[in-house]
Amino acid sequence: MQRYDKGNTPYDVSVKLDIPQKEAEEYQIEYWKLRRMYELEQIYNDNKDSLPLIIRMFQELKARNISLDQLTRDTILVNSLPQLYNEYSAIQKEIEVTRADYQQRQEELWNIKNELRLKKIGNRMISELRELFL
Repeated sequence: MQRYDKGNTPYDVSVKLDIPQKEAEEYQIEYWKLRRMYELEQIYNDNKDSLPLIIRMFQELKARNISLDQLTRDTILVNSLPQLYNEYSAIQKEIEVTRADYQQRQEELWNIKNELRLKKIGNRMISELRELFL
């Protein structure tokens, strides 16, 4: 059991104790049970073939100083990118519609101002003509 405390693998233990690797794996599972690490047996059994890849992944995360919490958050973020892109696209469309509406209202306002200016000019001309003829 001390060998597993020191981080030895079942392969290391099988070589050092000259026992079959299968027996060393069983000892490791017993070690986990004694340490109340029950989930490890299930993880080990479910991912036995992928363990070298998983170990390399954890080593890489450790080398880059990335915690599992950061990895989890980043994974959630990456998985939500399509949804975020769709939301971004919808907002961009809303902005375009709002800009077009704004531009149309600006043109309407300009037209109203011109109408008012023309009416003022017309009213002033009528007033001046009335003064001339009265």
